[in-house]
Amino acid sequence: MRVKGVEITGEQISAMLSVMGKRFRASDVREAAMKAGVPNEVEMRAADRLLIHERKKGHIQQIPEDAPYWEKL
Repeated sequence: MRVKGVEITGEQISAMLSVMGKRFRASDVREAAMKAGVPNEVEMRAADRLLIHERKKGHIQQIPEDAPYWEKL
């Protein structure tokens, strides 16, 4: 995945996916990105793009009654 000209590696994507458990927040995914070495200027956008991608694939959904939490399907 390429975000604002920065290549996000497979290892970094895996680290972000690993925090997507039964219940998680977008900030958890962002924190995992930072710990995996994604540069500060793109970590939030990378997390957002991964959340959008996973939601469109039907792997996660936002918990409407308990925003800002997400859950794995």
